[in-house]
Amino acid sequence: MGVINPIIDRAVLEKMKRYLKDRSPRNYLIFRIGLNFGLSVQELLLLRIEEIVDREVFIYRNCRVQIPESLQFEIKRYVGMTREGYLFSSAKEKPISRFQLYFVLQKAAKAAGYKESIGAITLRKTFAYWAYQEKTVHLPLLSKYLNHHTVEYTLKYLGIEEKEVPEELVSMDL
Repeated sequence: MGVINPIIDRAVLEKMKRYLKDRSPRNYLIFRIGLNFGLSVQELLLLRIEEIVDREVFIYRNCRVQIPESLQFEIKRYVGMTREGYLFSSAKEKPISRFQLYFVLQKAAKAAGYKESIGAITLRKTFAYWAYQEKTVHLPLLSKYLNHHTVEYTLKYLGIEEKEVPEELVSMDL
């Protein structure tokens, strides 16, 4: 198995979303939430309905994550009247496994024509990559959010070489 990198092609992300939306509301929603929240795999799989439904903001590692309106709507539609339990449960009302998530992502990536290695951590890395690229989160805050000890480790995690980083993002004089 190769190195797992973030998905940096928006067209691939859109194809994967369409593929999952056409096949499974649960798998589509796990993909959307994984891309929008950047939770660790275990935290994503253990996410409970009561932590997210009817909320505009999700709190994670003392950081506030704004839930887009379209995602709020998708969550409400998916859970219906249910207000407790695991958000992504199997038929046995237990959270789905890492392997199930891996399998879902593999199928979606293949359908989208994505040739790179993909794994359960792909969602978190993709979230972090786009947060960094779009400059929606400052790099030190992103490192804290990902629970990384250094900014340099976060850059390595994203597959970004330090020479690609604008100097003002690495050393700020406050």
